[in-house]
Amino acid sequence: TIPDSVTTIGEYAFAECPALREVHFGADVKSVGDCAFWNCGLEVLTLNEGLESIGSGAFSYSNLVEIALPSSIKTIGPAAFCYDRALDRVILPDGFQTLNANVFEGPHDLKYIRVPESIKYLDLSALGFCENMEELYIPANCTLSGSFHGAKPKNFVVSEDNPNYYVKSGCLFSIIGNKLMYVSQNGVLPNDGSVTVIGTNAFSFGTQKEVVVPDSVVKIEESAFANCQIETIVLPRNCMLEDGSFRNCRYLKSVEIPGCNETLNCAFSDCSALERVILDEGVKHIEAWAFRDCKNLKYISLPSTLEEIGTERAPDFYTNAAFLYGMSIEEIVLSPDNPYYYLKDGCLIDRRTRTLVLATADCTIPDDGEIEEIATDSCLAYVTEFIVPEGVKRLTFIFQDCPAERVVLSDTVEEIYPETFAKSGCVKELVIGKGVRIIDELAFDYGRLNIESVTVDEENLYYKMVDGCLIDVEKKLVPLTLDGAVIPTDGSVTAILKYALMRDSFSVKDIEIPEGVKIVEAKSPYRN
Repeated sequence: TIPDSVTTIGEYAFAECPALREVHFGADVKSVGDCAFWNCGLEVLTLNEGLESIGSGAFSYSNLVEIALPSSIKTIGPAAFCYDRALDRVILPDGFQTLNANVFEGPHDLKYIRVPESIKYLDLSALGFCENMEELYIPANCTLSGSFHGAKPKNFVVSEDNPNYYVKSGCLFSIIGNKLMYVSQNGVLPNDGSVTVIGTNAFSFGTQKEVVVPDSVVKIEESAFANCQIETIVLPRNCMLEDGSFRNCRYLKSVEIPGCNETLNCAFSDCSALERVILDEGVKHIEAWAFRDCKNLKYISLPSTLEEIGTERAPDFYTNAAFLYGMSIEEIVLSPDNPYYYLKDGCLIDRRTRTLVLATADCTIPDDGEIEEIATDSCLAYVTEFIVPEGVKRLTFIFQDCPAERVVLSDTVEEIYPETFAKSGCVKELVIGKGVRIIDELAFDYGRLNIESVTVDEENLYYKMVDGCLIDVEKKLVPLTLDGAVIPTDGSVTAILKYALMRDSFSVKDIEIPEGVKIVEAKSPYRN
């Protein structure tokens, strides 16, 4: 019991007290500081009349089952009761006006929350991951902000006097623009022409298996279907897709993308079950990372209108790779009328830049100089050894998540772009030809490297291998070390990249740093 003489409970006052099961506030407590009871074993909490403010995270990570807030409460800080694992019931008092971000965010068992008519501002993230909530009531004068995280309540109810929102078929709508905001767990997407926009996170984390988007829908906003369980989706011809609108839909197997999307962003990245993609006539650009981590992609059909796959090397992307991370494509179909790309032996090649942008798993890469850059790892799906064909000058990303154990960079290879070998846990042996003159400082970034042997051609003027250290001769910089490496002390090395000392993301190699050698962060012209 908190004594009556106490008016303020300070920050972290009782934080991480796992044996603390029950707390009763004295009559004079006015405020509770941030994280005051964070990560305690609280099961029973009695708050006094007169309490006015509760700080951020004050009671988060507890075992409270019910929370009844006094009528005197004025402010509740963000995440004040988040991750209260056993939470079942919340009573907000009459007169309370603002529910801030993440206040009651789950996951937990919250089934009921009393929302008084006095509520004017409700940040929906306050009720994120509350998938067991039976109903969410939106009062007459309430304005919504933020966004639901995770599954939605089972039903929505809106006051008839609210001028901004209404419910139809279990779906919450904004009156302005007939925008579908959220679909409840029991909701059904209306197909009566009333829906024109499907809003951010509308279906995210939903359990629907099949969705037919009505012809009236002209836009699907960012993350609208992210992390949901849909297996099939039918899109209307005039439907625009915003970035990440179907991100991480792990059960989605097939999609036809309308031609009105001249630029295809990362709408379908991380859709790990996606097998079949058809791009309709009208699609012109596929942005970098558009199909990142779509490991099961087997079939893709590309239109005559397609002009660009990937973006120019910009600070945000630093690669023109649109198809990344362990794909094993079986068939690529390209319109014969496309003037910018052509297919040869399973390789999709950009005529203008001579870049291999996509390939089937059984492709044969030309070795006659026809290709100057490889910007996809789909050509490496089944190889254990990869000898870069003669004529190739540049490599981008391609050894991430590939099974090759031995990589040989032919003498024509000149440049290695950022993250080409990042996370390439299978590569054990690397042979660097005489033509390599630029290895980007981020080429081996992000750990998970298991390289045991590096050989540099004796005629290479730009790099050499000394005592387990790969050395950039001009910069006197070490971008890569092997286990047991010894850094030279003859002045040939003045700096070593920080990540070159890392075994993985968490552990450091046992390497002695000589006096005068600096540990520096990697810099790249292709990345901020």
